[in-house]
Amino acid sequence: MTQPRAQPRVCAHRGGAGLAPENTLAACRQALQLGIRWVEVDVRYTADRVPVLVHDDTVDRTTDGHGAVRQFSFVQLRELDAGSWFSSAYRGERVPSLEQLLGLLAQHPDAGAYVEVKEQGEEGKRLAQEVVDLVDRWGLVERVRLASFWAEPLLGAREVRPEVALVALQDALDPTDPLEFVRLRQAQVWGAHHPAVTSQRLEALHGHGVGVYAWTVNDPGRALWLWQAGLGAHPEDCVATDFPDRILQAFRSPGAAKGRA
Repeated sequence: MTQPRAQPRVCAHRGGAGLAPENTLAACRQALQLGIRWVEVDVRYTADRVPVLVHDDTVDRTTDGHGAVRQFSFVQLRELDAGSWFSSAYRGERVPSLEQLLGLLAQHPDAGAYVEVKEQGEEGKRLAQEVVDLVDRWGLVERVRLASFWAEPLLGAREVRPEVALVALQDALDPTDPLEFVRLRQAQVWGAHHPAVTSQRLEALHGHGVGVYAWTVNDPGRALWLWQAGLGAHPEDCVATDFPDRILQAFRSPGAAKGRA
């Protein structure tokens, strides 16, 4: 008789970028209201070194402003409209600080976040250390995962807060073996573009106690395939998606959980 397989986490990528303006509190709130327990956000510095939720290095795509994020103070950044580009229903939505997101998480005891550090080098290391210190002050260490494509932020976070779980994001063109890639960054989770995730890699990584964070999975069929292939066998396994409602519905569909244990 077949047994239900453990379900991977469903994470709202950029707060749920397909449903609301990315990296906003509105997006994160909506994801939580849909029953999604994990959100993913991107963090970078303003001119006055406030960690804010913005993916790009400029504000052009996701606000009504123009220029590099680092050219704006936090007060100046808060004057921009970060919602109208997505829909008039979100007119007046602002770029939030990381601390505002942590305040939202504090109101939802069962919710957590993946925080991707976008800065590189020494700036990335400094930002990562500031992020994990802030997370610690909010008492959210167990509910936050720090992620980065760069080694410096991950190793920097490990120096000051070794208890914070780290996600090593690997570019699809990087030929490094995934297990070696994770070990070099002292991380616990391999973050891969979902086409790179195979049943063989899942088995190998799980066998060494490494979780897998698959991004960005917007096709419910692909999400179900990953689940069937073994994603979910490790407690840190996760599917990141712009459409968390679709993936959650697929996982909850009749028969979806049947398969080998």
